[in-house]
Amino acid sequence: MPGTDFVYVADPMCSWCWGFAPVMKAFRERYPNAFEYRLVLGGLRAGRSATPLDDQMKSYIAHHWREVERRTTQPFDHAFLERDDFVYDTGPACRAVVTARRLRRELAFDYMHRLQEAFYAHASDPTEIETFLHVADTFDLSRDAFASEYQSHETEEETLADFRSALEMGTRGFPSTLLREGARLTTVSRGWLSLEDLKRALTPWLDGNASRPHPRD
Repeated sequence: MPGTDFVYVADPMCSWCWGFAPVMKAFRERYPNAFEYRLVLGGLRAGRSATPLDDQMKSYIAHHWREVERRTTQPFDHAFLERDDFVYDTGPACRAVVTARRLRRELAFDYMHRLQEAFYAHASDPTEIETFLHVADTFDLSRDAFASEYQSHETEEETLADFRSALEMGTRGFPSTLLREGARLTTVSRGWLSLEDLKRALTPWLDGNASRPHPRD
């Protein structure tokens, strides 16, 4: 409803956030005017390690990917985990989404979705600038402008501010959804849930004009 922020706290390299991506997309398309939609990047593993994944960690991640795949039917290219040099740092991907948001605010959700798809479904490296630029191409964003903004101090600071906001809101896991009404913050969901479950959780807010679906639905 007008004046109410729907806050989505996520990380583009969180597999459950990839599982939740079509739910979030469908909900925003069905209720485009119900809320002001805000994306906060969580920094799941931002800067936590400079060491490539070992076999134990690969096995742990693969287990989660299979579970997300089973629960959500989202596609995964498991061949990516066969790489020997991959450092699981989610900071660059978060910064890339913030870059897109700074260049064109309304692209934040869609840019993250396509970056997730590039990583999980097509095995593109989510820590490399070339991946970020390729996704930017799909939105007709200037590569030069994107690269410059990505490297800027302002983008770095805004990314860190997102990480702090996620912590201040009490989100310790992703995906999380919250509603902000003035100074009041209400947690709607933690973890993956279906579109119907998300709609059910938001029933108290989806009333009157705010709950009217998009005319094409």
